[in-house]
Amino acid sequence: MQIYAHGGWSALTFEAVARESGVGKSSLYRRWDSQQTLLHAAMKARWLPVHNIDTGSLHSDLRELAQMIFDNRTGHYAKGGAVALYGRDRTAGARNYSTRSSTR
Repeated sequence: MQIYAHGGWSALTFEAVARESGVGKSSLYRRWDSQQTLLHAAMKARWLPVHNIDTGSLHSDLRELAQMIFDNRTGHYAKGGAVALYGRDRTAGARNYSTRSSTR
């Protein structure tokens, strides 16, 4: 994604991806047969799936969406990083704060 973001479609070559990722081009070609399928897989892996949210009110819908994004960004791997950095899970406090502020 970084290669595509910085250089666009013309920069997204199997050679550039192989160089950046440290794998051989043949490994990439075995998994993806074209630039299109490679970019599609990368975007799909990074995309946040948004489920149909209909709570009956815009305020509640936006709250649910914000919670979905927060949970996605502070999921399993974020918790592990927080424990490694701080010796405890600091995302729990943020979750409590986000819940408290949304009830006001």
